Amino acid sequence: MSDEDLKKLPCFLYKTENTSECAVCLERFKTGENCRLLTNCNHSFHAKCIDSWMIQAPYCPICRTIALKQSC
Repeated sequence: MSDEDLKKLPCFLYKTENTSECAVCLERFKTGENCRLLTNCNHSFHAKCIDSWMIQAPYCPICRTIALKQSC
């Protein structure tokens, strides 16, 4: 996946304190961390983790859904 495609995936600052963890690095999310949402499946990850993953494979590491819909 290109840098341009990665920028199409939304980022957000993590705000909720709970037990959610990044499926790529297996570390818990902390308040204020930069995270990214895969909109096709609604799974969230640390932005740096999923960006590294997406360079190698353009699908969700949890459910294998393609991260970006293909344009016609």
